[in-house]
Amino acid sequence: MAITQAKLPNFNCPNKKTLENLSTLWEEIVINFPNIGEPVEVVPHAKANLPLMLTRFATIWIESERPEASGYHLCCPSNDESFPTIEYINNSWFYLDWNLGKYYTKLHSQIAMPINFGLNTW
Repeated sequence: MAITQAKLPNFNCPNKKTLENLSTLWEEIVINFPNIGEPVEVVPHAKANLPLMLTRFATIWIESERPEASGYHLCCPSNDESFPTIEYINNSWFYLDWNLGKYYTKLHSQIAMPINFGLNTW
C-alpha cells in the first residue's frame, strides 16, 4: 500500500462556465439513494483525478494493491492515526465503509460541513 498526495493544478473558478468545463476532467459519481438508512454500493474513482480545488490539502490518495480498494482518505489534523475513506458523490463529500471487498455509503454519511475539514464542493 502506498500513500501519495495527488499533485493536481489549483483551479481558480471565476464563473459558472469555467466550473462546467472543469467538471468534465473527472467522471462524476452520481447515486440515487433509495432509502435514508440503506447502504448503497459505491465504485470510487480509480485514480486521484479530482481537482485540488475540491480536495485542497485535506485528502491523501491511498493506492492499494487491490485497485478497487484505492481511494481518497481524509487527513484529520486532530488524529494522526485516522484516515477515513471519503468520496465526492452527487457534488458532496461522503464517508465510505469497506465491507466484503466493496465500498458502501448511506445518505446520512454525507459530510455536513466539509469546509470544517478543509474540503470544498461546487
